[in-house]
Amino acid sequence: MTKSTSPTVWRTEIINLLVKVPELKVIGRTSSFQFKGKTDDLRKIGTALGATYLVEGSVRRAGDHVRVTAQLIDTRDGTHRWSETYDREADDALKVQDEIAAGLVRALQLEITSLTHLQGRVLPKNGEVYDSYLRGLHALNRYDQRGFDEAAAHFRHALELDPSLVPAAAQLTRVLFDETSFGFLAPQIGFEQARMAATQVLRLDSESALAHAYLGGVHYAYNWDWPAAEQELRTAVRLAPDDPTVLLIAAEERMVVGQLPEALNLTDTAVAADPLHAAVYEVRGWVYSRLGRFVEAESANRRLLEISPTYVFGHYDLGIVLVMRGKAEAALIEMQDEASSAAQTAGLAVVYYALHRAKEADTALAGLEVTNAGDMAMYIAESYAFRGQKDEAFKWLDRAYAQKDVVLWQIKGDPLFKNLEADPRYKAFLRKMNLPE
Repeated sequence: MTKSTSPTVWRTEIINLLVKVPELKVIGRTSSFQFKGKTDDLRKIGTALGATYLVEGSVRRAGDHVRVTAQLIDTRDGTHRWSETYDREADDALKVQDEIAAGLVRALQLEITSLTHLQGRVLPKNGEVYDSYLRGLHALNRYDQRGFDEAAAHFRHALELDPSLVPAAAQLTRVLFDETSFGFLAPQIGFEQARMAATQVLRLDSESALAHAYLGGVHYAYNWDWPAAEQELRTAVRLAPDDPTVLLIAAEERMVVGQLPEALNLTDTAVAADPLHAAVYEVRGWVYSRLGRFVEAESANRRLLEISPTYVFGHYDLGIVLVMRGKAEAALIEMQDEASSAAQTAGLAVVYYALHRAKEADTALAGLEVTNAGDMAMYIAESYAFRGQKDEAFKWLDRAYAQKDVVLWQIKGDPLFKNLEADPRYKAFLRKMNLPE
């Protein structure tokens, strides 16, 4: 029986190959995948992405046989610059991707030597290994707990069959870091596992930008070791200067140590590489807020929600910015639309206080303390700080410190902590986290 196979992971692999061609500017997967399966006018897609050419294709599989079609289309006039069909055995899947990349480079009249990085590329040992790797990528794209758990299981299975498969090991590092950051794993477990996974990747490939980036992420999000984080992330950016994931992690580290212009520049580069990557705009919103540029922060957060309306914490972030702008009624609407119930409660505690609805603010904050004292101490501290209840704010900051709260690294410049900044205890707390005052 012949069945269609999702080409998503094929697109990912081909993008990963083409970004290594110096003469090409390749739009990142997050942005390009916004148009997957859509039949929009090609000129509109090209304008939205800032792209002159689009690559379309399909993958069909019958047993161990795969048929792949690919075509290069000029968005300016809709003409087909190149097309090809490949019939191969499933075990030859990665080789087909190499052929497609080479065909695209030829069609664009670039030197085929631009793809010399294909020589010696490590390929999976067999179809089962590659299938597990692809299934892991597919599950990871869901960004929920089930997806993370399934992705980790698939990547681990691929590594059991082929321990030398660097892409699977790097993606396992990513899963563990993201799963912990989203609160699905305790930081003492998840970040330690991410560190071990990144270290293992670097034993296999010392130039894995993703492994350096996530190792740097563990240093800043868990260890609060800022010099080590900076070193790893500068290495990652040097190795992959246009990778939006690497750039985002680097921007977060620069933001939290107070290097805000550099952080903003990194997000600029990430936007250019992947203009519809929602998380880029989340980080831009954080940076603009710390610069006191709340109009631009609002714009960044609204752009995030245009791209991904269900983005967890997206409405929360926008709501906080609106509070900072004195638009508490508008902030209330955003908090009521927040997808995460815990984030919604944390946001309502702030918004109701800004609206002088003290009873409702107290109820929301008390509820958050009951349900999320173990994993949202930072948010509880923010609410007390916003109220000006400094003693309670520092009590909850101490709890966040003891719990290794997964967002405590964001404390420096957080606008909700503005009322604490003149307090000597605040500077002492930053010193305890090894942060510059």
